[in-house]
Amino acid sequence: MGDSKQESCLNVRRPLNPDSTPQPPETSLDRYFRLAYDAETEGNFDTAIANYRNAVKAATCACDRSHALAGEQAAREAKALFQKEGSASKPTQFFWNRLQELTNPLSCVIKQ
Repeated sequence: MGDSKQESCLNVRRPLNPDSTPQPPETSLDRYFRLAYDAETEGNFDTAIANYRNAVKAATCACDRSHALAGEQAAREAKALFQKEGSASKPTQFFWNRLQELTNPLSCVIKQ
């Protein structure tokens, strides 16, 4: 007998780089991921970190939680790089590469 909650987690697919516009039906978890990614692409690392933290709290599936933790880690690293070397270090590009690297093994993440 399968746990229906766990089975639904197996079918979760969430974009690594979500659209800026909400895609209905948008859950609060979708919203946190979208806002975090948008903030990161604008170089607003603190907002991205806060939204990834909210996603960690809202996640009911282990894969979503891992995705959110990876986003938070990548955002922290990008923020540290920016503080150390400034915008010439291309922190948002660093973030995107690091996020892909950290989420690569996750089945619930898709790149659009």
